[in-house]
Amino acid sequence: MKKTVDQDSCYDTNEYGSKSGCCKVEAVVTVDNKGQIYLSKEIRDKFNIDKGDKLVVVSMYKNDEPCCMNLIKADSFGNLVRNFLGPVMEGIIQGNDQVETIKK
Repeated sequence: MKKTVDQDSCYDTNEYGSKSGCCKVEAVVTVDNKGQIYLSKEIRDKFNIDKGDKLVVVSMYKNDEPCCMNLIKADSFGNLVRNFLGPVMEGIIQGNDQVETIKK
């Protein structure tokens, strides 16, 4: 089955036009008695995580309860924040309606 990448999202589209999600279970990890999570060498290599790298914990909530947790490399997270908040802050500074558009 041939896949093509949809450039506007993290979904792949197969030859039949159906989309498959971008999320995948990569590993199951264990929290030790110190509260530390061990990431296998395979996972660290796959995601280019080196000793001393910082990861941002991003949580998602459902009904005011935490339901999901994502780990994002801090250097990548900074770019995500800049790309999202940059235009919003520019709109605020310039006094235009971009913020209202985003709220809708």
